[in-house]
Amino acid sequence: MFITVTETALAEIAKKLKMKENVLRLHYDTEGCGCAVSGVPTLYLEQASHPKDLQADCNVDIKIYYNPQHQIFLGEKLTIDFSKKANTFQLKTPDEILSPRMRLIES
Repeated sequence: MFITVTETALAEIAKKLKMKENVLRLHYDTEGCGCAVSGVPTLYLEQASHPKDLQADCNVDIKIYYNPQHQIFLGEKLTIDFSKKANTFQLKTPDEILSPRMRLIES
């Protein structure tokens, strides 16, 4: 998986990073959605990755991890952007917007 982080998104992420050791985790949250194919992409700011996570290739110097089982729902090429108008992150593929209002949760 390759994730492009736009400059606007990187500036917003940098505001949240407290330590250089923090990592981002792109999670496909299915809890409370009814079934596994109905999920919501969410970013988590965490102190460490989960044991089974893989690190995505990225255009910036931030470690972004994901569960390989969720890749089927997310795709191979993603872009994390930030909408100043909506004040929220967005997750996009070359073909569609997966999440126009993606949350960044600090855990």
